[in-house]
Amino acid sequence: MRKLLIVALLLVAGIAEGSAQEHIDALMQRELRSPSGKRDVVLRSAVKRDPDTREIVKRVTELYVKDDKTLIQEFISAFIDDCATADTWSCNDTSGKSTDYLLVWQNPMRIYSLKRYDDAINVNIQVIYRQEESTNPKTE
Repeated sequence: MRKLLIVALLLVAGIAEGSAQEHIDALMQRELRSPSGKRDVVLRSAVKRDPDTREIVKRVTELYVKDDKTLIQEFISAFIDDCATADTWSCNDTSGKSTDYLLVWQNPMRIYSLKRYDDAINVNIQVIYRQEESTNPKTE
C-alpha cells in the first residue's frame, strides 16, 4: 500500500511538472500551427545543438504581436494563470503603459518573458536542456 501511494504521488508530481506552463504553451502552439495572415504576428524559433551528440541544448521561441487586442489579452491572461506554477516570477507594471512578466521553472530550465507595450507584446521562451560549458579559457 505504501509503495502504491509513493508511485501515485510521483505520477501526480510528474503531471504537475509537465503541465507547469500549460496556458502559455497552448497559445504558442496554436499560433505556431495556424498563424493568421490577417494579424501582425511574427514568429521566430531557433534550436542550438551539441555539435558532437546533436542533442538539443537550448530552444528559443519568440512571438511578436501588434494590433490584436484579443490575442494580446490571451497571452497576458496565460502568463497570469501560469504564475501559480512557476518556481519564480515577477511582474513589473509601469502605470498601465507597459508590463513585463518573467516566469522561471527549473529542471529543465524554462524562462518565459512577456513585454507588453501600448498595442503590442513580445513573448520570449527559452528552454535550456543542458548548461553549456564555457569555452573561454580561464585567466589567472
